[in-house]
Amino acid sequence: MLAPVLVYVEQLHLVRCNCRHISSKYAISKEHFKHLKFLNVEENGIESWDEIVGFRTLPVLKRLTLSKNKIREIYYKPGFNDLYMITIEDNLLDSWSSFDALNQFKGITTVRCTGNPVLEKAGIAGRNFVISRLQYLKSINGSEIHTQERRDAELHYLKRTYEEYVQANSQTRVELTDEALQKHMMEQHPRWYELVETYGSPIDIVSL
Repeated sequence: MLAPVLVYVEQLHLVRCNCRHISSKYAISKEHFKHLKFLNVEENGIESWDEIVGFRTLPVLKRLTLSKNKIREIYYKPGFNDLYMITIEDNLLDSWSSFDALNQFKGITTVRCTGNPVLEKAGIAGRNFVISRLQYLKSINGSEIHTQERRDAELHYLKRTYEEYVQANSQTRVELTDEALQKHMMEQHPRWYELVETYGSPIDIVSL
Protein backbone atom coordinates (compact mmCIF):
# COMPACT_ATOMS: atom_id res chain seq x y z
CA MET A 1 0.00 0.00 0.00
CA LEU A 2 2.88 2.37 0.79
CA ALA A 3 5.21 1.19 -1.94
CA PRO A 4 3.93 3.26 -4.91
CA VAL A 5 4.40 6.55 -3.05
CA LEU A 6 7.73 5.68 -1.42
CA VAL A 7 9.66 5.18 -4.62
CA TYR A 8 13.03 6.41 -3.42
CA VAL A 9 12.88 5.52 0.26
CA GLU A 10 16.06 3.92 1.63
CA GLN A 11 14.96 3.36 5.24
CA LEU A 12 11.51 2.30 6.37
CA HIS A 13 10.69 2.09 10.08
CA LEU A 14 7.29 0.56 10.82
CA VAL A 15 7.60 0.14 14.59
CA ARG A 16 4.58 -0.76 16.73
CA CYS A 17 2.24 -0.33 13.78
CA ASN A 18 0.31 -3.54 14.40
CA CYS A 19 1.27 -4.83 10.95
CA ARG A 20 1.30 -8.50 11.88
CA HIS A 21 0.49 -9.77 8.41
CA ILE A 22 2.73 -8.75 5.54
CA SER A 23 3.84 -11.38 3.01
CA SER A 24 0.82 -13.58 3.75
CA LYS A 25 -1.49 -10.80 2.57
CA TYR A 26 0.51 -8.74 0.10
CA ALA A 27 2.78 -9.63 -2.79
CA ILE A 28 5.94 -7.57 -2.56
CA SER A 29 6.70 -6.64 -6.13
CA LYS A 30 10.23 -6.35 -7.46
CA GLU A 31 9.11 -3.08 -8.98
CA HIS A 32 8.71 -1.52 -5.54
CA PHE A 33 11.25 -0.55 -2.88
CA LYS A 34 14.12 -0.72 -5.35
CA HIS A 35 16.20 1.57 -3.14
CA LEU A 36 15.21 0.18 0.27
CA LYS A 37 18.32 -0.65 2.31
CA PHE A 38 16.97 -0.83 5.86
CA LEU A 39 13.63 -2.24 6.99
CA ASN A 40 12.57 -2.10 10.65
CA VAL A 41 9.35 -3.90 11.65
CA GLU A 42 10.06 -4.11 15.36
CA GLU A 43 7.32 -4.92 17.86
CA ASN A 44 4.43 -5.67 15.52
CA GLY A 45 3.31 -9.02 16.90
CA ILE A 46 4.66 -10.87 13.84
CA GLU A 47 4.39 -14.57 14.58
CA SER A 48 5.95 -16.21 11.53
CA TRP A 49 8.92 -15.88 9.21
CA ASP A 50 6.29 -16.39 6.48
CA GLU A 51 5.48 -12.69 6.89
CA ILE A 52 9.08 -11.72 6.13
CA VAL A 53 10.11 -13.96 3.22
CA GLY A 54 8.47 -11.67 0.67
CA PHE A 55 11.22 -9.13 1.26
CA ARG A 56 13.92 -11.55 0.12
CA THR A 57 13.65 -10.32 -3.49
CA LEU A 58 14.38 -6.67 -2.68
CA PRO A 59 17.55 -5.87 -4.63
CA VAL A 60 19.51 -3.74 -2.14
CA LEU A 61 18.06 -4.63 1.28
CA LYS A 62 21.03 -4.66 3.64
CA ARG A 63 19.61 -4.45 7.17
CA LEU A 64 16.52 -6.08 8.66
CA THR A 65 15.25 -5.50 12.19
CA LEU A 66 12.63 -7.89 13.60
CA SER A 67 13.13 -7.40 17.33
CA LYS A 68 10.33 -7.82 19.89
CA ASN A 69 8.09 -9.94 17.71
CA LYS A 70 6.91 -13.53 18.21
CA ILE A 71 8.83 -15.39 15.52
CA ARG A 72 9.58 -18.99 16.51
CA GLU A 73 11.51 -20.20 13.49
CA ILE A 74 13.59 -18.93 10.59
CA TYR A 75 13.90 -21.05 7.46
CA TYR A 76 15.84 -20.66 4.23
CA LYS A 77 14.51 -19.58 0.88
CA PRO A 78 16.90 -18.18 -1.73
CA GLY A 79 17.17 -14.40 -1.63
CA PHE A 80 18.26 -11.61 0.72
CA ASN A 81 21.34 -11.40 -1.48
CA ASP A 82 22.53 -8.03 -0.13
CA LEU A 83 21.50 -8.59 3.49
CA TYR A 84 24.45 -8.32 5.87
CA MET A 85 22.73 -7.54 9.20
CA ILE A 86 19.69 -9.04 10.91
CA THR A 87 18.37 -8.12 14.34
CA ILE A 88 16.12 -10.76 15.91
CA GLU A 89 16.32 -9.90 19.60
CA ASP A 90 13.45 -10.75 21.94
CA ASN A 91 11.60 -13.20 19.72
CA LEU A 92 10.59 -16.81 20.45
CA LEU A 93 13.30 -18.71 18.56
CA ASP A 94 13.53 -22.05 20.33
CA SER A 95 15.64 -24.16 17.96
CA TRP A 96 19.20 -23.95 16.65
CA SER A 97 17.85 -24.83 13.21
CA SER A 98 16.94 -21.15 12.80
CA PHE A 99 20.63 -20.24 13.06
CA ASP A 100 21.53 -23.03 10.64
CA ALA A 101 19.06 -21.43 8.23
CA LEU A 102 20.69 -18.02 8.69
CA ASN A 103 24.02 -19.57 7.79
CA GLN A 104 22.65 -20.25 4.33
CA PHE A 105 22.26 -16.51 3.74
CA LYS A 106 25.96 -16.14 3.04
CA GLY A 107 26.01 -12.35 3.14
CA ILE A 108 24.95 -12.11 6.79
CA THR A 109 27.94 -11.05 8.88
CA THR A 110 26.21 -9.21 11.72
CA VAL A 111 23.54 -10.62 14.04
CA ARG A 112 21.81 -9.41 17.20
CA CYS A 113 19.92 -12.25 18.82
CA THR A 114 19.66 -11.87 22.61
CA GLY A 115 16.40 -12.62 24.39
CA ASN A 116 15.45 -15.81 22.53
CA PRO A 117 14.63 -19.03 24.44
CA VAL A 118 17.24 -21.17 22.66
CA LEU A 119 19.99 -18.79 23.74
CA GLU A 120 18.71 -18.35 27.26
CA LYS A 121 18.65 -22.13 27.64
CA ALA A 122 22.24 -22.41 26.39
CA GLY A 123 23.52 -19.83 28.87
CA ILE A 124 27.11 -18.67 28.44
CA ALA A 125 27.69 -21.31 25.73
CA GLY A 126 25.11 -19.61 23.50
CA ARG A 127 27.60 -17.18 21.98
CA ASN A 128 29.93 -20.04 21.02
CA PHE A 129 27.08 -21.97 19.44
CA VAL A 130 25.98 -19.01 17.31
CA ILE A 131 29.53 -18.31 16.16
CA SER A 132 30.09 -21.98 15.29
CA ARG A 133 26.86 -22.34 13.36
CA LEU A 134 27.27 -19.11 11.36
CA GLN A 135 30.53 -19.43 9.49
CA TYR A 136 30.42 -15.95 7.90
CA LEU A 137 29.58 -14.09 11.11
CA LYS A 138 31.88 -11.21 12.08
CA SER A 139 29.87 -9.53 14.83
CA ILE A 140 27.35 -10.80 17.38
CA ASN A 141 25.28 -8.60 19.68
CA GLY A 142 27.49 -5.60 18.97
CA SER A 143 30.75 -7.44 19.69
CA GLU A 144 33.35 -8.23 17.04
CA ILE A 145 34.39 -11.86 16.57
CA HIS A 146 38.16 -12.17 16.36
CA THR A 147 39.93 -15.04 14.62
CA GLN A 148 41.11 -16.67 17.85
CA GLU A 149 37.64 -16.47 19.39
CA ARG A 150 36.14 -18.19 16.35
CA ARG A 151 38.75 -20.93 16.51
CA ASP A 152 38.18 -21.51 20.23
CA ALA A 153 34.40 -21.46 19.80
CA GLU A 154 34.43 -23.94 16.93
CA LEU A 155 36.80 -26.32 18.70
CA HIS A 156 34.66 -26.23 21.84
CA TYR A 157 31.49 -26.76 19.79
CA LEU A 158 33.05 -29.64 17.84
CA LYS A 159 34.14 -31.46 20.98
CA ARG A 160 31.04 -30.72 23.06
CA THR A 161 28.53 -31.88 20.45
CA TYR A 162 30.48 -35.11 19.95
CA GLU A 163 30.63 -35.77 23.70
CA GLU A 164 26.90 -35.09 24.07
CA TYR A 165 26.12 -37.60 21.32
CA VAL A 166 28.37 -40.26 22.82
CA GLN A 167 26.90 -39.80 26.30
CA ALA A 168 23.33 -39.80 25.00
CA ASN A 169 23.99 -43.15 23.36
CA SER A 170 25.73 -44.61 26.43
CA GLN A 171 29.00 -45.13 24.60
CA THR A 172 32.60 -44.11 25.21
CA ARG A 173 33.65 -43.71 21.57
CA VAL A 174 31.91 -43.46 18.20
CA GLU A 175 33.85 -43.51 14.94
CA LEU A 176 33.27 -40.61 12.56
CA THR A 177 32.19 -43.04 9.84
CA ASP A 178 29.31 -44.31 11.99
CA GLU A 179 26.12 -43.86 9.96
CA ALA A 180 23.98 -42.95 12.97
CA LEU A 181 26.48 -40.27 13.99
CA GLN A 182 26.58 -38.90 10.46
CA LYS A 183 22.80 -38.73 10.28
CA HIS A 184 22.54 -37.01 13.66
CA MET A 185 25.18 -34.42 12.87
CA MET A 186 23.81 -33.61 9.43
CA GLU A 187 20.38 -33.00 10.96
CA GLN A 188 21.36 -31.26 14.19
CA HIS A 189 24.77 -29.73 13.46
CA PRO A 190 25.14 -29.18 9.69
CA ARG A 191 28.63 -27.65 9.95
CA TRP A 192 30.04 -30.41 12.14
CA TYR A 193 31.82 -32.48 9.51
CA GLU A 194 33.09 -29.31 7.89
CA LEU A 195 34.70 -28.43 11.24
CA VAL A 196 36.17 -31.93 11.41
CA GLU A 197 37.85 -31.21 8.07
CA THR A 198 39.28 -27.99 9.51
CA TYR A 199 40.39 -29.10 12.98
CA GLY A 200 40.57 -32.87 12.86
CA SER A 201 38.68 -35.55 14.75
CA PRO A 202 37.20 -34.48 18.12
CA ILE A 203 38.23 -37.89 19.40
CA ASP A 204 41.83 -36.67 19.24
CA ILE A 205 41.26 -33.17 20.61
CA VAL A 206 42.53 -32.76 24.13
CA SER A 207 40.10 -31.40 26.69
CA LEU A 208 39.85 -27.60 26.44
